[in-house]
This record gives sequence, structure tokens and C-alpha cells, in this order.
Amino acid sequence: MTAPSGERVTLTSKRGMALVAMLAMSLGGERSRGWLQEKLWSARQDAQARGSLRRELSELRKALNRDGAEVLITERDRVRLDLSGVAVDALAAEEAADQGHGAGRSADDFLEGLRIAGEDGFEDWRRERRLALRTRLRSGYAREPAASVPNVASGPGRAHQIASRHRPVVAVVPFDTARSLPEEETFAISIARELATALARSRLLMVRSTGAAIPTDRTAIAQLCAQLGADYLVQGHIRSEENQMTILVTLGCAHEDRAVWSTRHAQTAGENGPARERLIAAVAGQIEPALLDHEATRSHSQGRGAGDHWSLFLQGRWRFWRAKAEDFESALELLRAAQGMDPEDVPTLTLIALCHLGQVWTGIVRDPRVHIAQAHEVATRAVMLDQADAYAHSVLGVVLSMMGRLDQALAEQRLALDLNPYLPAAAGEMGRLSLYKGQIEEAISWSDAAIAEGPNDPHAFLWFRTKALARFITAHYDEAAAHAADACARSPHQFFLHYMLAACRAAAGDLDEARTALTEGRRLLPQYTFEMMKLGLPISEAEVIERYARALRRVGWNG
Repeated sequence: MTAPSGERVTLTSKRGMALVAMLAMSLGGERSRGWLQEKLWSARQDAQARGSLRRELSELRKALNRDGAEVLITERDRVRLDLSGVAVDALAAEEAADQGHGAGRSADDFLEGLRIAGEDGFEDWRRERRLALRTRLRSGYAREPAASVPNVASGPGRAHQIASRHRPVVAVVPFDTARSLPEEETFAISIARELATALARSRLLMVRSTGAAIPTDRTAIAQLCAQLGADYLVQGHIRSEENQMTILVTLGCAHEDRAVWSTRHAQTAGENGPARERLIAAVAGQIEPALLDHEATRSHSQGRGAGDHWSLFLQGRWRFWRAKAEDFESALELLRAAQGMDPEDVPTLTLIALCHLGQVWTGIVRDPRVHIAQAHEVATRAVMLDQADAYAHSVLGVVLSMMGRLDQALAEQRLALDLNPYLPAAAGEMGRLSLYKGQIEEAISWSDAAIAEGPNDPHAFLWFRTKALARFITAHYDEAAAHAADACARSPHQFFLHYMLAACRAAAGDLDEARTALTEGRRLLPQYTFEMMKLGLPISEAEVIERYARALRRVGWNG
């Protein structure tokens, strides 16, 4: 490989060469330290493997991070190769073959000659990657980067070319202020830094934080992103008036050269501690779903022809959140195609697990236990591949709750929040599971926290559902109906939300509105049985389930 200065860089360690290749092959260019240890030092004791990995990374940083370029980034749990500064020779050869400029490279040539004695994990990985490469060549899907020897590239155009094939790159710049007061400027820099740190916990984004403020000129978004090697730009403006501080945050898209999302928050000037944490959680919790929704819309408009891993993942995600029976089947097809390109991509596995559960929730499967078991197998594998992935732990917790293992499910959600305190989905699940444990006020508190941190999150309807059920349990039926209506508004295609609204309305004595809600529920799923209802509401108190069913029967449900 070649450094930015043009100097040739030679890697002499076989494990070092393998490590760089494995990062270059990985979506986003990153892997967990545990995964790398398992593949390259499995024959050694855990402490020895950790030490060997540390030494190898130290040598690689010396070799790769030259001339001020930070190509290899090491964190506490993760290792990443900055693919915006890397050109992959195998990908270039395949693209040339596609265009008729050469014979291209056979899948069997990938990493040929690189052997690491005694490391079956590495051999298994290489075998899987060759199989995935052959699958991509046969299917005609666009290929994700695959190479044994990357080369450092320069220039914003190349950075965008690389980034477009991976998870989106987000640049967070220091916020600007209306006044040049030292305390405000310090606050603006620290807020941006903390926001970048929070966003970097997501496995679906690649985040960069810059040290210099950039003018908020929306017409220059594409140019600024090109300079920073980013697809999206997070900017902010802080305005102070008396004791009130208003913070405006925008998300700009390089492809469209405009802001695609914004939010405004206010807090008392000088507030720190919990108030500051709530602000960061609220902003970070909204940016990821806003960005992913925008990416999914772009990918969906391109159709199935856009067959790189990221596009397939986004299309599968888009289908999953439509949440109709046929959508879960389509989502699984798309996600399995993405899995064929990267068998060990944890977000893909995690969403596959949720699709299996979705088929259970819609009532389209004969034996729910089979699909729950499949979801458990996939979710467990995802966690084993990346034990620091908070969302993977959260989804495993959802699966465990479907198996009736509520204590273990709660433990997974607590761990998810330890790994990523800014994950609204885990907070929302804490609320749902607290409800099923009979802890009503804790359920409402957790749900309120999740809603505040992620009001635009696709999970949000579940958190309003938890609040509706909590108020139904305590016989506050009007309040329960209001929360149920909020849930329906956020996800109107979910049949069980309309049945829940019908139960709450009927219990409140509003039978006409209850019948209207029941009619919509039946339109979405005519056969909603008592067994399906109990599966979706694993509440320990039999009296509550019977009261819920009795309310539905008042308006014509026969279960």
C-alpha cells in the first residue's frame, strides 16, 4: 500500500495483513476487538490474545497512520479502517471487468497465499467471503469493497465515491453562536463533541468530529461535505436571551445540497448535568432515525437495482417498518441477500431476527415457537459477533421476552443502556418489560424517557402502547385511549394497535368509537384470536387479560 506522500508501505506480519484485509472487507471498515481476537488469535488464552492484538494494532498504526492521515482508528471496543481514504484494488479490478476492460478477479483469488497456521476462524471467514463474492458475481449485485491490499487515496471526490458504498458518513462541526462570548463558544464546542460521541455509538453511522466551526450556509452543504469526506453534515446554532438558551440543530445532505431535517431545543442558560444529558440524548436520538429514513427513501426510490449491501439493508428496513405480513417476507428476502454479501454484519442479523418476530406479531405463522426460536438463534449470533452492539442486545432482549424469560430480557436492556445510554429503543423496552412485571410507574417513566429521546423513532408507537396498557391496567381508561390513539397515529398499519384502541374506548364507555377502531383492526387482520392477544400481552395478571378481552367483546369481538 501507498502512503499519502507516495511512500510505499510494506506490511510484514501475516496477521497484520489479514487484519487490514478483514477491516477493508467489513461494512463500514470496522470490527470489534473481540471478533478480531477470535479470528486471528483463537489458539491463545484471552489475556494473551488481547495483548497480541494490542501489539499488532500498535505496529499497524505506525505503518498506516503517516503524514497526518489517521487511516487506522482504534477505540476501546472497536477497530476501524477509514475507508474514505482507502482505495480497494479488488473492487477496482471487478469494476473494470464489469465494464469490459479486463478479465477481472476470480473469487478464488481472494487472499490466495495468505495462511495463518492454526487459525481456523480466519480460514472459515475467508471461505465465507469467497462464497459471498461468488454469490454477488452471479446475482449481478453491486459489490462492496473486497481486497487484501488497500491503497491510500486522496481528494474529496474519491472520499465520496467510497463512502457512498458504505454506511453514511456524518460530520459534526462545532455549533456557532450569536455572540462571541467565551462561555458560549466553549459550550458550542463541547455540545458538538458530545453529540458526535453519542452518534458514534450507532453501528449504522460513521461519525467524524471536526475542530473548527463552519458557517451555516445551507447552499454550501455539498461543498462542505466534500471537504470533510462526509455524506451528511450536522450543524447547530446557539442563541441566548436572558436566562434562556435556544439550540437549533440541522442535518444537511450532500447529495441534495440542502438541510433535510431540523430540530429546536430550549433550556435554561447555565444548566449542566442531567439537563445537558437530556439535551444530547434528545438530539442524538432524533438524528439517526431522521438520517436513516432519508437514506431509506433514496434507496427505495432506486428500487431493487441498487443491490449493494447498504441499499439492500435499507430496503429491508423500510419493508420491515411497514409491518404488513407481505412486507416481512419481502424484508427477509432483501436482508438475506444483504447477508449473502456480509454474513457477519450484525445490524443485518439483528433486523433478520426482528423480521422473524414480525411474522409472529402479524399472526401469519402456524407455529410461533418455530419463528421465535429462529429469531433467538440469529439474535444470539449477532450478540456473539459484536458484544458491544447495544441494539443487538436490545433485540435479543425482545426475543427473550417473547420466550417468557423476562428477567433475562430486562438484563439485556440494562446492558444495552450501559453500552449506549442514548438508545431510546432500550429505554422503551425497559418500559414495556416493567409493565409486564407489574411495575406501572416505572413503565410510564421509562416510556416517557424513550419518547422524549426519540419522538421520530420508528419504535415510538410501542412506547405509547406501553403507556396505554399501563393506564388500562390501572383503570384510567380515558387516558389509556388517548395514548392508544397516539400509538395508532404513529403506526396506523399495526392491527393490534387498533384492537387496543377499541378495548380502551370500550372500557371507557365510548362504544361507537370503540366499534370504529375494531372495524379498522379487523380490516387489517380479521382473525385476531385470544391466543394471539395473550402472546402479544405477556401480562402476569390473568384478570387484566380477561378485562381486556371483555372490553373487546362488548363491541363485537369474538376472539
